[in-house]
Amino acid sequence: MGRGAEPGAVAHTLARAAAACASPRARSGPDPVGDALEAVVDQTPPGPLRAALVGDLAERRPDLVLRRAAAWLGDGDVEVLARLPHHWFRVAVAGALRPWSDASIAAAAAVLAPHDGAGVVLGVMADRAPELTRPTGVDGPPHERWHAIGGEIWEWSLWRSDRGRHALEVVVSHGHADFTVGGSVDDALVEAWRNEGPAALDGAVAGLRAGAGAPPGRPPP
Repeated sequence: MGRGAEPGAVAHTLARAAAACASPRARSGPDPVGDALEAVVDQTPPGPLRAALVGDLAERRPDLVLRRAAAWLGDGDVEVLARLPHHWFRVAVAGALRPWSDASIAAAAAVLAPHDGAGVVLGVMADRAPELTRPTGVDGPPHERWHAIGGEIWEWSLWRSDRGRHALEVVVSHGHADFTVGGSVDDALVEAWRNEGPAALDGAVAGLRAGAGAPPGRPPP
């Protein structure tokens, strides 16, 4: 009988299997599977094993990859961008590590070529898209850097700055025109979002839309 696999290798294999079939995060309530996957990535040293696990998560749990992108990804991890399931996520994750090196931007140009909006993602990677890398409606010094840590596609984005501030940016629909409004949010609301899911921000999203003179929800696409 052969020797068994090392415990760390077993944990990594199980984590990849779980990531490959993980369901999306529920809008409300705790996220025990996501918490477990996050803990395994945190315990995996940077390198090929971590990159493979994060790549698997990018396809099934892009919300985790977005929230932890600044800690989990490095300049060379362009394959993860290509595995994210939507342009919105690719822009947001690219913004967390900007500016990327010229070599990584060139590599990304190749792997992102089949995707719509690849040029926008490349602009964010090069830090040449300020309108996509800072929340609307939040004052602060021009050198304060922001990146999105969560959101629902074309609905709202939650941002964190390098000074530890948080902001919520919301898409408002008025007839055929869309625009964004935003404002600062406190740490307690961010912690509620982290523990209880996107629904924890529904009241804040509705409040920002109401302040802009819009109904609390957007019409279905």
